[in-house]
Amino acid sequence: MSNDAEWKDPEETQPPEQALPENDPAYAEALLNAGANATFEGKYEEADRLLARALDATLKIHGEKSLQTLFALTRVCIIKRQLGKFAEAQSAIERALAGARECFPHHRLYPWALENLAILREVEGKTGDAERIFAEAIVEYERVCGFPSHETAEGLSHQCASLLRMGKLRPAELAMRRVIGAMDEIKGLSGYGKSDYLAALAGVLEEAGSKAEAAEMRERARQLLERAKRQSESEE
Repeated sequence: MSNDAEWKDPEETQPPEQALPENDPAYAEALLNAGANATFEGKYEEADRLLARALDATLKIHGEKSLQTLFALTRVCIIKRQLGKFAEAQSAIERALAGARECFPHHRLYPWALENLAILREVEGKTGDAERIFAEAIVEYERVCGFPSHETAEGLSHQCASLLRMGKLRPAELAMRRVIGAMDEIKGLSGYGKSDYLAALAGVLEEAGSKAEAAEMRERARQLLERAKRQSESEE
């Protein structure tokens, strides 16, 4: 939909952080959110600038080993990786992991940071390290969040995707089967989420040559998706 005919007050179109003092925690959070949105939209250079400002703000407001700063560092790692700035990504994630390990070992930030280190290693072509670190991340997700849990299921799903990209089909399949086997026990998991998990397993099975089972999984995914859509429409 085009917005060309719309007129907006210039004050309303300002980035939200411009209306906030730089020592306000909401200022840092607004920058983090803006950086995340730019990353999602594929505007990586813009995201890099926003997240650098967010990190600077969280350091000043919350300190080096605050949860907010460690989260910002992990976000910085993600965008640096997207831009191919691997040394900077490594520096950011090492700082995040050291702080999380010391100060927040029982928070989900810790396995999330490990997961992002694993993906960095994958992109660098260090597949052995990537597989090992991702396995460690899953162990930590289970320790911190339990299993079945949404956090651990998502971690396993991301691990599956990483293994699939590296051509490690059997481990990828096993990771996704763990998710499928437990997804009905995950509180609050929507039909859309279940459909996505089944479709992910179908993709692995297709790559592995198991065409019949892949087709079965895709049909189950389709049925769940249709059911979820009908439910959403009935609730509107």
